[in-house]
This record gives sequence, C-alpha cells and structure tokens, in this order.
Amino acid sequence: MEKRRVVTGRRDVQNRWPLMVTVCFTFYVIKCLVRLNTAQAATVLDAMAPLLQANQVTQQLLASGPSGNQVNIGDNQSQDFFAPTGDAKIYTDADGNWSQIRLTPALAYKKGAVTLNTRIDMTQDFSFNWQVLMKASVDSPSATMADGIGFALHPTYTANELGPSQTVAQALNSIGSAGGNLGTADLMNAFGFKLDSYWNWGNDAQTVGRTGSISGSFYKDPRHDNAANGDAYATWDNRIDGQVDNRIPQNNTTQWGPYGMLTKTDGTGYLTNTASDTGAAVSETPLNGAAATSVNLLSGNWAGLNIVYNAAQHQLAVTLTDLHDTRRTMTWRRTLTAPEIALINQKRYYAFMIQGSTGARYAEQSVQRLRGYFTPENPTLLVRKVTTNGMSVADTQTFTQTTVKKTTAPVQITSAVDNNNFQGVLSHILFTTYDANGNPVTKRVNIATNKDGFDRTIDQWSYTVDPTKYTSLTIVTYVYRRTTNIPTMTLSYAGAAGNGTYALPPNGDVNVTASITNPAIGPATWMGVYALDQLPSSLQLKTGSNPNVSQAGNQLKINFGAIDRGQTITTTFTLHYSGTLPATLYPTGVSADSNGMSLGHSAYIYDQSPELIDAAGKRVDGSYYYVPGTLDAPLAAEKLKESPIITDYINLDPGNFVPHIGNAQPAAKALFHYWDITSPGATTMDPILTGHPTQEIAGTTGGTLTGLLADPIANAPQPTVLADYTYLGYYEFTGSGTTSTWHDAKGATAPTFYYQANATSATPQQIAYIYRPSTQKYLAITPPNINFGKRPATAASQGNLWLPSQVGAQAVVTDTRPHTGIPASTGGWQVSITATGPMRGVSSHATLVGAKIAFATAGADISTGFTGRAATLALVNGDTHILAQSSVYGSRKLNWGSLGVQLNVPQQAITPDTYQTTITWSVTDGL
Repeated sequence: MEKRRVVTGRRDVQNRWPLMVTVCFTFYVIKCLVRLNTAQAATVLDAMAPLLQANQVTQQLLASGPSGNQVNIGDNQSQDFFAPTGDAKIYTDADGNWSQIRLTPALAYKKGAVTLNTRIDMTQDFSFNWQVLMKASVDSPSATMADGIGFALHPTYTANELGPSQTVAQALNSIGSAGGNLGTADLMNAFGFKLDSYWNWGNDAQTVGRTGSISGSFYKDPRHDNAANGDAYATWDNRIDGQVDNRIPQNNTTQWGPYGMLTKTDGTGYLTNTASDTGAAVSETPLNGAAATSVNLLSGNWAGLNIVYNAAQHQLAVTLTDLHDTRRTMTWRRTLTAPEIALINQKRYYAFMIQGSTGARYAEQSVQRLRGYFTPENPTLLVRKVTTNGMSVADTQTFTQTTVKKTTAPVQITSAVDNNNFQGVLSHILFTTYDANGNPVTKRVNIATNKDGFDRTIDQWSYTVDPTKYTSLTIVTYVYRRTTNIPTMTLSYAGAAGNGTYALPPNGDVNVTASITNPAIGPATWMGVYALDQLPSSLQLKTGSNPNVSQAGNQLKINFGAIDRGQTITTTFTLHYSGTLPATLYPTGVSADSNGMSLGHSAYIYDQSPELIDAAGKRVDGSYYYVPGTLDAPLAAEKLKESPIITDYINLDPGNFVPHIGNAQPAAKALFHYWDITSPGATTMDPILTGHPTQEIAGTTGGTLTGLLADPIANAPQPTVLADYTYLGYYEFTGSGTTSTWHDAKGATAPTFYYQANATSATPQQIAYIYRPSTQKYLAITPPNINFGKRPATAASQGNLWLPSQVGAQAVVTDTRPHTGIPASTGGWQVSITATGPMRGVSSHATLVGAKIAFATAGADISTGFTGRAATLALVNGDTHILAQSSVYGSRKLNWGSLGVQLNVPQQAITPDTYQTTITWSVTDGL
C-alpha cells in the first residue's frame, strides 16, 4: 500500500495587470508498506494401514476331528513349514509368500524337493493338497518330457542306527536320486506316489546283469546311482508289485503317459510300483486327456493333487483333478501292508517331501498352493533363519526334546550359493504358537538382554523356549536383513541437462521418471516396494499426474508394487515448482555445502516384507535390506546419531536403516537488518561490504532465521512502517558473489525470500531494509510566479489570444536526501503541475472560459539525468501534467524563456478585470 503525506505551501503575488498567476508548491513524502504473506501448508499424515497376512485354511478336517495339537497350513504359509532342497527354486507372491515352487528346471539330471520341517505323527489323520505342472523346455517345446513329480513319506534314521554300514543319516530333508528314481528311490522304507512322464528300464533282478534290490545297502549307498545297474534303483516302469503290466506303454522314444502310480521302497531304498485298491486301470490310464476321466498333464495347465491319510485304517488316498473340469478326476488308494504298519507303530513319526527329477530328458516341473493339516511330533520346536521376505537362509532345525531348548543364531549370515548369496544381519526374532483351532499366532519377541529368554554374545543371539508349555508346534524364527547388493532408485527429468539437472523456471513443471530394480540376487519377489521422498517445500505433486504417486505435506510416496528378481519398474509423474526464483533440480540430493536455489531429493525405499511383524502380531512396513548409515528414515521409531554396533545391538528398528538416495536439503540461515541511511560513520548500506551500519534502528526486530536451502523463509521480517522514517528499499545478499542486489521500495506486494546460503557459509545470506528519517524535508520546490501582462479586454472578442509570460519562469528543486551507499538510481524525482480551477476576475468573479497554459520543454542548469517535458495545462480543477524528471539525486533549476510559458484564451467577450488562478507545483520522490 502506498501512503502519501503532503505538505503544501502557497504564495500569492498580485500585479497591476489584469492577468496574474499565483503558484503554490507541494512537498511529497512516499512511504511504502510491504506485507509478507506466508502460506503454511497443513501436514497430512499418510495413513498406511499394515498389510496383514491372512490365514487361509482350505482343507476340511476328517470326521474323526483334529488331535489336540493339529496344525493347519494355509497356502500362504508354505514357507513356514517347508524347506526347499536340491534344485528346487522358490517364487513368491506380492506378499512374500511362496507361490510357485519349481522342483526342477528343464535341464538334465536335476532333482529338487520341498520337505516338511517336522515329522508327521502317523497315528493321526493328515491331508495335504497342492497343484502340479509339467512343462516342456522353452527351447524345445516338442521334446519329450521327463521324469516326473511325486511325494514320499519315510521314517528317519540317525547314522549307524541300522548298523555300522549305514553311515549316512536319513533325515527330514533327505531326498532320493534323480532321473527315474523320481527323488524317492534310495530313501529307505518310504511310501508315496508318482506322476511318471518317462519310461525307465530300472534295475530289475529279472534282467540279466541287473541286481534288483542290493542287500546290505542303505540310504546314499553309491551303488544305488550306478548307471551300469540300470536307469534307476527301481523296478521297471511296466511292473506293478513285481508283475508285468504291458498295458502301461513302453515306448521310450516319444512322450508316453504320464501316468500315476503308488510307490514304496524297501529297507535298502529300492523303489517298486504298487497297486491301487481301486484297480489297475487307474494306473494304466495315460494322463493325456484321452480318456473321459483322464487329467491332461501335457496341456501346460495346473492340475490339483490331494492326499488324505486315514490313520485308523492305515489307508492313503491320492486324487488328481482337472481344475477346469472336475469331471476329470482320478483316485488312487492303498492300505499299507502289515510290515509298513508295524514300522509305523515302531517309528510313529515320518518325514514328508514333495519331489521331482529329470534324467537325460527333462522338463520344468513345479507345484504351488501347498496347504493342508497334520499333527506334528509333540513337542516339536522349529528354528528357522529367514530373510524378511520369508526365504530360508539355512536349513530349518527341528527339535523334539521335552526339556527347555536354548536356540541360537549368528548375528551375521555370510554369502553362500545355497542361500542365494545372501549376506545379512539379524533384525529381530519371531515366535509362533498355535491356537486350539490349529491356526498360527506369530508375534515379535520383545528383546531385552538377559530377560524373557533372550540373550546375546558378541557374535550370536539366543532365545530359550520350553516346548512343553505349548500343546502344539512352536516356531522360533530369526529374521535377517540383507547387507549387500543394496538397490537404489534413479530419478530423471524430461529435458534435463547433460549432468542430469533440470532448470526450473518460476511456477514451472517438470516431468519425472522414477525407476528401481530388484537386484539379480535380491528377493525372488520384492513386494510392496515404495519410496518416501522428502521434497523441498516448493515442489508439489501435480494433481492427477499418476495414481500410484501421492503426497502428504512435503512427503511424496512413489508406489512400485511387487518387483521380481532382476526386474526394473518405472513410473512417471509431474512435479510443480511454486517458487518465484529460477532453481536447479538435481536427480539426487544437493551437497551439504550447496548454496543458491538448489533443490534435490531425499528418498527412503521401503517394502512390505511379510516377516516384518511387531509385538502385537501386525505386519509393519520396513525393508528387506539393512543400510546402517540411514539413521533418520521417516518411519523410524526414533532418529539416531550413530549406527548400531554389530557386536552389541539387540534390535533393529524396522522403520529405519533402509535404502536411501540423496540427502535432506542442507540447513540454511538468513540475517535481517533494519538500517538508518544516516547512521554515523556508515559508508555503504550493502551488508556484504565493509562500512555498513552496525546498529539496528531502535524498536526493530531483525535477527537470524534458520531453515532449509531453497525453502521460502517463513515469517521473514517485513519492511514495515516505522515512525519518523521513510522506507527506501532493501539490499539482498544471497550468499554468493561479492555484492548485494538492491530492490527499490515499489509496489504493494512484499517480496518472497528463499534460503540461499548454507548455514555454515562464511558469507551468510543477508537482507537489509534501508530507511531515511522523515523528520526533515529533504526534497522541496520553489515555484515561479508567472505574469502574462496586460491586454485590452476587447482583444479577446476579436480572436484567440496567445499571451507569453513577461520574463519567462524558473522553478528550483532542492534535493538534500541522504543516499550514502545506495544506488544513484534510487534518487529519481519528478515535478508535476496541477490546475485548481479557471482564471477568475478578482472583482467581477468573471471566468475565462477554456483558458490553457502551455509549457514548453524546460531546461535545467544540470542536465545529467534530467528530462523536461512540454505540457498544456487546462485550467480545470485537477488537470495534472509532468513537467520534468531526474533519474539521479541532486538539486536542479528548471528554466523557461519568455516564450516558454504562454496563456491561451479562446475568443470570447471578457469583462475587464484582473484574472488569476493558482497552479500547484509538486516535486515527488521517485519516478
């Protein structure tokens, strides 16, 4: 808002001639009140509800009802109960749960399996179901597939349990031989089922030169894999219970079958086919969709497989179903033999595995949606070591002791081929129990040294459990976060410079592309990935630019979703820059010592790994990765000053230590001053130069403000109205260069200041508001008296009159304004004239109608910066014209010759009299 205070003096001079002009002068002082309006954005918290794992139990219980410690496995819980072994590869879904389990790749002589981490109580009913898939090699889609998929149940034996020749234990995760052995042959006293896709001659005693079952051999006997003894340590594929069945196709040069067959091994691991109680036809029917009930395993589609064991009847039932046509369903069923039942009564607890194998011919063979229920050995304690994604980084340990067990895990896991080259550190411990319905209850252990069963040494953690306190299975899970191959997010801008930066114009937009890659040895599926980018306050997400990107306050959330291993996800969006100064946007963060309008990013990468669970059992967002240098992540429970010490930390905050790019905007500061231009001893008003004032104007509040580089300076001191002072303008030093920039006090809008100097800069940012005392009149004008002489009154009735002034005119501008240390360009002034009304007769009060005074261009005694203007002043109240301007400080004498000022009187009848009017002369500070 502009406010003027006018001081007016008037001097009237009357001559004897009937025409007289009286001149007045006016002194103006301009005061400009500038208001700084700062908009403060409300902070909106991003409400991110935790993604909870659902417990899906799809298998119905048998009519006999569950045992007291039965456990249900939902198809999103496979990773909690099974472990991959051999060539098996695990794929995960968006929540990190096992999805597809590839037992074998389409390569020769491979075998892979998933094994149950605890033994099954064979005195209780159990059931499992999953889906199976056989696919030919992508490189050879018409090639013959081999060898098949199956499952087996088997007792476990410690080394030497069966005699000194039995040197290798048959354990929970044991797996048989490859090829036609289907991962089952070689296991002792096993029974199960196979989906066989390729003919094998086998090692049959009825064949000359073949031995059949090798007496005195045990699990892992090298003779079981001797190719000279046959394709497999098993009977021929066309024999059932030792009897030849030629209805099973025997052509081994083209695809035959596949077919389903119940299997068993003897005490040496020799595999034989055994009949189904439902008849031989079910085993003789090729699984190629030709028969009405046949499931087509050659279609490349998933098929459903279900097994049910009735403990009271010692009966195993296997059902294969076309998922798209349930009329195509086949069932195999057998009752165990007396020796098998006797062994179950002796051993009671059996291991369970699902396996696949290839030989000279091969196929990609997979299972998925593995679920069911069973009764584990009681008590059973499982100790797992997993990533936050649920992937095992070591074999699951199983303990069945009835005493207190102290479990341990190393603080650091080192890289190895069998753990996907995982290297990481312990993050937390989870403890799982099962409720009365067989459903898991998992919570994060509240860790405190020497309390509640937890302790640690320099290189390991321990957690003590008493399994006898629980009626069912208990699981201790040590969860690790990866410390190597840390991913990063890259940001690029459309139209960026060669160095990746983007020049932002005031109130401009920039199109941003954000990309992130799951490393080649990252999690199989990196799920729920997103970045929280702490933006400078002048950058805002443009509404509607991308539904996967949102903003709350200064925090931008960029959602990438699930990312497969080795995959790159890219998303684009638009940012709007609300600043009023040009800025440079960097693709990462700006350096800590940056100055100027430099904008950058500080982005923290989070994910939704399923093993990130809090003490209440809820999943929380965190990271699969551990980055010890990230101490201030936005979801951190508290900001830290130093990284955890690897030898004594006891807990990792899931919301902290996450991958990070860029850095926070550097801290900045700005100094504000209110200075009097007449300050004693001051030689400049530039705050960066020597000789500026050292004292603030009394009653002002300048001082130092702090914030972040390139942010608007909120609540910046304003160039306010000060009593007895006139505001002239301000100097701004942005922190770089050798001089400041001057800004005149013009307009009613206050400037918006931005932090542009680092807080540690040796030359800080400074803004100095400059004032001049208004108690003295530094600018004045002495106007002329103008006399146009005498003329006969009848002259006007004969035509228009042009009457020059008698002696010309001179106006004197006196300029004593102090201006030490501010630009000469601030010294502008201008002279204007304003009519107060027409010329009137002193006695008759008659009016000269339409009279005007014409001023020629004025000259001046000093021409530097001076400009004169010609003007014709209509003697009508309020008519105003500028006569002269100066762009610099200094007094001037304005001169008009005798013809330089003339009175024009239009033709009219005039009453004889002395006519006069008053002209207001003004000199104004500024142009």
